[in-house]
Amino acid sequence: MDTLELRNIVMAQVAQIEDNSFLAALKTIIETKVEPKIFLNSAQRKELEESALEAKRGLFKPHSVLDKEVKQWLEEK
Repeated sequence: MDTLELRNIVMAQVAQIEDNSFLAALKTIIETKVEPKIFLNSAQRKELEESALEAKRGLFKPHSVLDKEVKQWLEEK
């Protein structure tokens, strides 16, 4: 059975389901498989490009270091 046949069978079966909670669960499953389309404006794209360059240059802090800094900051409050 190829993908097109399987897709048609699944769609026909889904069309017969009347259980709203089951359909909602199925929708959630499908949404996790379908890649979302993310649209960024030019400023957002530029920010991501700059961040990627900074990361390549090593201009970042490891998560463990940030955790320590946050704990210290919270203790000062």
